[in-house]
Amino acid sequence: MKKFLNFESFIIRPIIRILWVIGSGVCIIWGIKTILGPGSDISSFGFGIIEVFAGLCAIVLGPLVLRILCEFLIVPFYIVELLEEIKVKITGGTQ
Repeated sequence: MKKFLNFESFIIRPIIRILWVIGSGVCIIWGIKTILGPGSDISSFGFGIIEVFAGLCAIVLGPLVLRILCEFLIVPFYIVELLEEIKVKITGGTQ
């Protein structure tokens, strides 16, 4: 609790992970809705195939792109932690 109150620990990493799970779920649900939504009739050749393709892209690429963006947000926090570990090793355990 002391680390939290002194801003020595970060709470953003778990929040980013939760947002990734929620965002991935939204991408998957949106992709399914796009595939099964109105106007995705197989008999309408051009428009229906485009919706199915867009839905599949959302299901596959949506969570992947979101994961990459979340990793870009988390990397600086890992760098700070590694620098703190290096500092502790160099100073002999005192901060």
